[in-house]
Amino acid sequence: MHRARGFFFICAGLLMLSVAYNLGASSAVAQSTPTVFGIDMGGNSGMAVMGRTIYWLSESGTSSALPSVPGSSPIAAIGAQGLGSSGGAVAVLQNADVYRFDTVSSSWQRTGNILSSGPIPTTKSSWGEVKARFR
Repeated sequence: MHRARGFFFICAGLLMLSVAYNLGASSAVAQSTPTVFGIDMGGNSGMAVMGRTIYWLSESGTSSALPSVPGSSPIAAIGAQGLGSSGGAVAVLQNADVYRFDTVSSSWQRTGNILSSGPIPTTKSSWGEVKARFR
């Protein structure tokens, strides 16, 4: 009788644990600082992305934050184009939009979309045609 009661309590505890996990796991969020996910080191300066903001460290060791990159798609890549008096930063978004930061006007300019040429045309081939082409 005691074994059946113990088995019941173990099963009930596991059931409550799984229900609590399923209810709480979807609403639990981490409370930590944002993560740096893009870095570009060129020469004696460097850039890093945190959220939609690009931070730049100059050759002299001073750091500054550029204005937020426009657009709604996440930033996929960054690059520096001589962040001096006439240079700028480049940000490529996941939807292939390219933005360039001009230090003279202190604003982001959309320079285009990498995939603006449209879809790549393809032809349907059978497996036999593919094997014959590469023999």
